[in-house]
Amino acid sequence: MTTRTHTRLIHKAFGSYGEQHVAAHLQTLGYRARLGAIAGAGDVVVNDLLAVEVKSAYLTRRRRRNYPRWQFSFHRNNHPNSADIYILLCWDSGTAEPQLGLLAAFVIPGHHLSVNLKKIDIPRIDPKNYRGKWSRWLEAWPLLAEVLLDLQTGTRIPLTDAAVRIQDPIPF
Repeated sequence: MTTRTHTRLIHKAFGSYGEQHVAAHLQTLGYRARLGAIAGAGDVVVNDLLAVEVKSAYLTRRRRRNYPRWQFSFHRNNHPNSADIYILLCWDSGTAEPQLGLLAAFVIPGHHLSVNLKKIDIPRIDPKNYRGKWSRWLEAWPLLAEVLLDLQTGTRIPLTDAAVRIQDPIPF
């Protein structure tokens, strides 16, 4: 097994753990949550209606600038961002027990992400002290109820069912 293959397997297991953690947490909040996708979007399905994409990251340092940050990668394999909700999990890399190491979760509505977004950086040692663009979504778990209600009443079209999503403005 090559180093690259081994690293990919470790990352896949880490991502799977995050998905399982979110599904279990949503069940404790009273939702029906299961691992899976809706129309190919998401990692967790909530109440058979909501596609949730889960992203996990450890604190890392950027090679050139050497500042600590959590980096969440999107848009792999040319799949556009299409989940209804994105949950970004910031894990403590110094903890041997992963379940004890969750520092913060950002719960972001899918319509706030560009279809072609490549990554999100949370540049702080403590993500709870972050005050940037994504800070309003820190621990925004009540947002799930709002989005589910919108989907159930038909006031919002699920992003997974949208026929067309705006990607980039067309220049005139």
